[in-house]
Amino acid sequence: MKEWIKKHKKIAASAAALIILLVAAAAWHRGQVLSNVAYDDAPDEKRGEAPAQNTYYTDQLTQKEYKAYTLMLERLDDFAGGVVVFPEPLTGEEYMRVTTALEDTGNNYFYGFYDIPMDDAGVYLKYDNSDILRIADPTISQCILFLSCAEGIDQAGEYDDDGTVRNLEAVGQSLAQNDPAEVDYIDSVRQETETVMADILNGLEDDAGKKEAIAYFLEWMDGNMEPAADVSANASGFTTMGEVFEGVNIYNDLSALTKGRATPLGYAKIFAQLCRSCGMDAHLVFGQWGKSAFTKESYVLCAVTLGDETVYVDASGGKSAQLAGHRCMMEEEARNHMEPVSYFD
Repeated sequence: MKEWIKKHKKIAASAAALIILLVAAAAWHRGQVLSNVAYDDAPDEKRGEAPAQNTYYTDQLTQKEYKAYTLMLERLDDFAGGVVVFPEPLTGEEYMRVTTALEDTGNNYFYGFYDIPMDDAGVYLKYDNSDILRIADPTISQCILFLSCAEGIDQAGEYDDDGTVRNLEAVGQSLAQNDPAEVDYIDSVRQETETVMADILNGLEDDAGKKEAIAYFLEWMDGNMEPAADVSANASGFTTMGEVFEGVNIYNDLSALTKGRATPLGYAKIFAQLCRSCGMDAHLVFGQWGKSAFTKESYVLCAVTLGDETVYVDASGGKSAQLAGHRCMMEEEARNHMEPVSYFD
């Protein structure tokens, strides 16, 4: 045997590599099977009688962060776009915690989003460095709320070399004025969304347990929606904020139900809100999917409380091919695939 290996080193090396690959594949497959068995074996339980309150992220906010969160929530609810000045300046991590909590409100805010974090001098703090988490000092004192109904939604910002927004006052004023017809459109989309949500929930059996509800919601979305796979590619060609709202945001929220298409974020928000509406604790989990630095990408799962454990659901099914066709994982398996954001538990 040793003589054969000496004479056929290349063949032997290839065979060894193949064996390693097969062993790794077998271990991966075994892991998937064990994860699926773990979820299948997890006991089902009754759903709550009333809709579950969504406090996972807000309960973790500090008093300072919660003040900013409340202000930003009110501005969205009141359709009050433009410059928003925080009660106290925030660090980059605090800003991300607040905006992440806003993403998981379940309030169908497809018509608005916050961006352009600035210091008190109007300098855009991501102008030269896109990693906002590097802002360790509390220098973020204001940002801009963009609303799809704003009359000046397509007015572009003008920047100096240091990131100062030269026309900040003009931009703020133009975003503070709304087009009544666009406000009516937002209301119509929200009403249509609520109607579809109600129809889905009416199809759930009254005595269905949590696992039955999870299966039903996934089956409904598979049969009635499709991935908005072209959103990211199309977004690179957008030149105005109006195009961003029409081509991206509406697929990122509950409003995607009115289009029959959704991004992974849209799927997750819809699934989480359906779960909460029928008495199940649920929240979004943001993070990086993949272990290799070359394959990591931002992704979102939905965490649902199941007894003393948590099940993580890939609502869109975007990663099901890596999960042996399954969509539900227990916590250990979920963490094997995705690293949650560092600024929340």
